[in-house]
Amino acid sequence: MTLTNQYTWEEIVERTCDKLDVSAGSFKRKPFKEWMLTKEKFGYLFDPFMYYRCYLISKKLVDDFDYIMAVCGGEGLGKTTFAIQMASVISSKPFTSESVCSDAKEFINALAKAEEGSVIVADEGAYFLFSRDSMGKDSKIIIKLLTIIRQKRLCVIINVVNYFLLDTYLRDHRVELLVQIHKRGKYRQIVKKGINVITTWAKKTKNVFSIKLKSEWFRDGTWNKDYPVTFDVDNYLRKKREHMEEAIRDAIGVVTKQGNNGQQLIAVHKVAKSMGLKTNESRKFIQDRGLKATKIGLMWYIKVEDADKLLTVKELPPSERTILV
Repeated sequence: MTLTNQYTWEEIVERTCDKLDVSAGSFKRKPFKEWMLTKEKFGYLFDPFMYYRCYLISKKLVDDFDYIMAVCGGEGLGKTTFAIQMASVISSKPFTSESVCSDAKEFINALAKAEEGSVIVADEGAYFLFSRDSMGKDSKIIIKLLTIIRQKRLCVIINVVNYFLLDTYLRDHRVELLVQIHKRGKYRQIVKKGINVITTWAKKTKNVFSIKLKSEWFRDGTWNKDYPVTFDVDNYLRKKREHMEEAIRDAIGVVTKQGNNGQQLIAVHKVAKSMGLKTNESRKFIQDRGLKATKIGLMWYIKVEDADKLLTVKELPPSERTILV
């Protein structure tokens, strides 16, 4: 039986305040109570200390600051669900699936549209923007993104399997809260002083639990494994499924684009494979015969009818074609 079945929301808020009165040090009951009373619509999502952390983060956004945090943990432990819970409670605007970003492009678009004081979740596909590899390749882009985050007073929650996959600059200077999910429904939240110790002494083990921290630098807690009541789960799962399907198509060289009067295109590397050529050799072979290749993203394509002229082998199956509609 959940707390919401046993108590009214007002009673839950009072119990939460009572717990924080005893354990949270400089806790100010009245402003926190007023804030938490407005959160009933989301359902009861986590323990009192995470509610208090969300309150402090939302207060910081109001006070004209940005906030970057990392949610870490293995596959299937619920990082995204937890991040959506926090985002829903923290954001001053209604939090929707459009702010859960599965790749870098979605994140940049969400950043451009975000209103001041809102929250964006960079899911595991989008965390690459903040990874060591990305920062090393194009740090100017990341610096611009961080500047926009600061100017718009945004909270960004980065989901990543291991904290040490993030860029050193972010770990050392920008991440203010690390939440390590070690079991579904259980977490450890670590504040900045604890993060500094971890980034210094856990570089070899890459394990945040390998370092003993002072008790005031971390807090263990629990969270409800359900999405917030207000969150459109069906739309999020549909979006996630579409993104997964697109990733699979990209992986095999098949993507869908708009334009070109319904022409069918096929990836040059698929043609090269069938002709027994390397990709660069097949491109020269195509150019020498006066055929046109089109670049879409990072890949080159030619018309299926042109490929048919080149191929001496059986026509490639439809599953390896690109349909331009």
